[in-house]
Amino acid sequence: MAYCIVIPILVIFNFATKPQVHWFWWPMFGWGIGVALHALQTFSIGKNWEVKKIQAILKNQMELKEKLAYEKAKERVTQLKGFYIHLLVYILVNTFIIFYTSEDLNSLKGIGPYYTAIFWGIGLAVHAIRVFVPKMIFTKEWEEKKIKEILNPKP
Repeated sequence: MAYCIVIPILVIFNFATKPQVHWFWWPMFGWGIGVALHALQTFSIGKNWEVKKIQAILKNQMELKEKLAYEKAKERVTQLKGFYIHLLVYILVNTFIIFYTSEDLNSLKGIGPYYTAIFWGIGLAVHAIRVFVPKMIFTKEWEEKKIKEILNPKP
């Protein structure tokens, strides 16, 4: 709209001041290119471009969310796998130690063959707590509640 008003004013001003030099062409073409590109973007390319750009942004956001969820799940599987391997090794090694150190069934009655299993079992219990308990106590809802409490402290 402004283009259609300003350019005729510039043409009149040009012919009124220096009719031998036609300088009005420069702003008319320069501004006209900008107006044409804007019209092209708005009425044809622009709609599709905006939709495609929005779709690309949404797709990237979804891919990022999926990637973050995948990384979190992968980390959780690694934790579980580590614990289950620890448990398996605990069972196998302690079974071997208990039966290897005992001479007969009567020697299994004392606490001697079980020392390794007891102290290693404490470590295994701590490992189990680290893998399973925080997921039960410190849930996502708990984290959100604590974040809100820190951001909005009560007077």
